[in-house]
Amino acid sequence: ASSTSREVYFPKGSWINFHTGTSHAGASHVSVQFQLTEAPCFVRAGAILVLGPELQYANEKSPKDLEVRVYKGGDATWVFFEDDGHSSKYQRGSFSKIQFSWRDADRVLTVSDRLGSFPGM
Repeated sequence: ASSTSREVYFPKGSWINFHTGTSHAGASHVSVQFQLTEAPCFVRAGAILVLGPELQYANEKSPKDLEVRVYKGGDATWVFFEDDGHSSKYQRGSFSKIQFSWRDADRVLTVSDRLGSFPGM
């Protein structure tokens, strides 16, 4: 596959290439090589990234399986928010959320109990 390179500026912090796992120091310009079939994508160290299948529209049924990636290098918190996908009932409390917390020093990911509910869960 063909590849190319671009100079990228990374803000302060440590950054990780989503595709390769290569780390880059922040507050610097780096020449980054990537395949033409992939978008250059970088994740800040200490982030929680949750991936799922492509959805075609907002109220498509939520996926049952999600991939949770934790990028070590700092503490992080992320909240999985879910509602019915088509109404404004979330504004009146009809939603659920699950909190994910990463403690980098201990290498521990904590997943909270689901809080809240909505019709059709």
